[in-house]
Amino acid sequence: KPLKELRTGKEKIFRMPSHCPVCGEKVVKKGAIFYCLNPGCPAKNEKYFLHFISQNAFDIVGLSEKTINRLRDEGLIQDPADLFLLKKDDLIILERFGEKSSEKLIKSIQSRKKINFPNFIFALGIKHVGIQTAKELIKYFPTLEKLKKATLEDLLKIKNIGPETSRSIFEFFQNKRNLKFIEKLKKVGIEIIYPLISEKMPLAGKTFLFTGALKTLSRKEAQRKVEELGGRSVESLSKKIDFLVVGENPGSKIKKAKEAGIKIINEEEFLKMIK
Repeated sequence: KPLKELRTGKEKIFRMPSHCPVCGEKVVKKGAIFYCLNPGCPAKNEKYFLHFISQNAFDIVGLSEKTINRLRDEGLIQDPADLFLLKKDDLIILERFGEKSSEKLIKSIQSRKKINFPNFIFALGIKHVGIQTAKELIKYFPTLEKLKKATLEDLLKIKNIGPETSRSIFEFFQNKRNLKFIEKLKKVGIEIIYPLISEKMPLAGKTFLFTGALKTLSRKEAQRKVEELGGRSVESLSKKIDFLVVGENPGSKIKKAKEAGIKIINEEEFLKMIK
C-alpha cells in the first residue's frame, strides 16, 4: 500500500513514456505491461538473438550467447539477419576463433538458410506465438504473404488462437520495422519451405497427443509425421484432442483421456494411420 507518511511534498508524477527510450519505437501496453515492438531494439536484441537461433526457430548449432555478444560488440552484427552475412575472416579476428572453428560455424549458419514456415513464424518472436500456434496459423495462411495480409477479423476466426494472440499477430505485421526485417531476411538468402496442406490429407483436422516412449520412432519424428500428413500435434491434454497415442511407460494422461472421452490408440495403430 502507499506509504503516504513518507512523502515530502517534492514527489513528481511518473508518466510512462510513449516511446522506447532506447530505440524510439512506439510503446504499446499489453495488459499491465508496456512493450517495445521493435525487433531490432538494442535493449531486447540479445534475448531475441537467442530466440532466433533456438531449436524451434533457425536451430543454428554452435552459436553461443557469448559468441553473439562478441560479434555485436565488434559491430559485425546488428540484427539476426546479419548472421547470414558473416564470413570466415570476420570470425578469425575474434579471440579463440581459429580457421577451422570459423569455417565450422559459418557452415552451420549457412546450412540453416532453408527453414520450414512454422519455424520461420516462431523465429520472428511475435508475442504469444509459440511453435504450436505457428503450426496452427499455416493451416489458414499457408504463405507469408497471406499471413501478412490477414486482417484482425481473419485471425479472430481461428478457433485454437485466442483474441490476445490474434491482436499480437495483426499488430506485428502492421509494424513497418518488422516488415523491413522480414525483407532483409529474404535479401540475405532465407528460403521459406511451405508445407503442402490439404483437406484430402489423411490426418487433416485431427489432433494427436503422445505419451510414453515409442519403439519405432522418436516422439519428434512421430509429431513431424502427423504434421506432414495434415494433422496437429500438441503437448498437453485437452478435450480438443482426437487421439492419445500410448507408448511404453505412459504417464497419467491415459486416465484423464478416458475421462474426457478421447480415443486411445497404441503405437501399432498409429503406424497404420500414417502409412
